[in-house]
Amino acid sequence: MIQSFGFARLPIRRRRLVALSLVCAALLLLALVAHLFAPTMPADLTLARRELRLAAWLGVSWSATPSERDAVRQLADELNGLKIQDVFVYVSYLKPAGVFNQTFDFAANFVAALKRDAPALRVLAWIGVPVSLDGGIPADQLHSAQIRGAIAEFSRFAVVDLGFDGVHINAELIEDGNTALLEILGAIREAMPSDAILSATAHPLRLDEPATIMPYPAVAHHWS
Repeated sequence: MIQSFGFARLPIRRRRLVALSLVCAALLLLALVAHLFAPTMPADLTLARRELRLAAWLGVSWSATPSERDAVRQLADELNGLKIQDVFVYVSYLKPAGVFNQTFDFAANFVAALKRDAPALRVLAWIGVPVSLDGGIPADQLHSAQIRGAIAEFSRFAVVDLGFDGVHINAELIEDGNTALLEILGAIREAMPSDAILSATAHPLRLDEPATIMPYPAVAHHWS
């Protein structure tokens, strides 16, 4: 007959030794997982806290519909309380026909009201440029002077007429090696006032070396 021999029946000193061994094994396992999936940062990578800015992303309703004065004031109080420095307000996106969706009728009023209550904020117009995986603008059309001009002109309009401090371009998905985004950014920079901020979304990098034990996928929109 096989008799069970439970942990509770061990002498107390041996139970403590077993428990300590289990804790040590768990800590070693956690250290191994941390090493594999959260590798040590390179020694030459320095990113001081002062180089970072806290940002918030706001939905299109703030620019597409009228905002109550109290609602804007409450929003400003929340942003100030969280020490937010940059705000990206979704304003519009480029439609396949090459025109921007009309969702910015109240953007100027909102920006002016927000700046009254939070004058230190940098408020950027978040502009979408969907590229063709889901039926948006075909990627090769981004080289078109007409498309490039439409994006640049809308960016100028967002700063000069709507009162934004700059624009944030979210163009996706752009495959590695496509220079269209660079051309568009250059056109925007020329169209906007020199002191306006130009921001852009960056796609995931295609890593030359694995950062963890799990290999990263190599897909077209991972930039080298």
